Amino acid sequence: MLLESIQHALSQPLPGEKAHKHMWPETRYEFLKISHSTPPVNSSVLALFYPIDNVLNLCFIKRTIDRSPHSGQIAFPGGKMEKEDPSLKAAAIRECREEIGVEIKSGEIAGGLSPLFIPVSNFMVHPFVGVLESRPHFSKNDIEVDEIIEIPFARLLDPETKSDFELNYANQLFNIPCYRFNSHIIWGATAMILSEIIELLKAE
Repeated sequence: MLLESIQHALSQPLPGEKAHKHMWPETRYEFLKISHSTPPVNSSVLALFYPIDNVLNLCFIKRTIDRSPHSGQIAFPGGKMEKEDPSLKAAAIRECREEIGVEIKSGEIAGGLSPLFIPVSNFMVHPFVGVLESRPHFSKNDIEVDEIIEIPFARLLDPETKSDFELNYANQLFNIPCYRFNSHIIWGATAMILSEIIELLKAE
């Protein structure tokens, strides 16, 4: 799958919430009740595609354990937009460099996906898709990133990769849809963004 074909897919109408809802956790209804005194913080993430031995892979990170709302979760490289960022796309490029040590050129960004609000952290996430012609050299930020995870995209297209798990939130058990890869569980906002990527690219 080349840059051009991904660009073509992203030029089509985005499925947005329709795709997000395939992986919408039950807890989201509870989280959407959270009231914030400030507007959402704009942030960007980058879904990075590249080949390994002619097999298309997608890059994820496992966040380090800390006190943040998304501690220890599987995510795309990304974070909040800073004052020095001229655009949301530039923020995604910077975060990719800072978190996994990969320098993406603006022309290697195939396009953007639907924004997604994360109520637990009050972030409005703007996802972008990047495409490289070869596997990059990684240099992870050990403060923010526990592990870099490379997943063959074909595995994510396999229906058997979709599953669910039980999450205890506020002393209630919720069934949470997820994607499983080895011991990793991709859920929440990352799974919803991934669902839109799959919806757009599965026919390419």
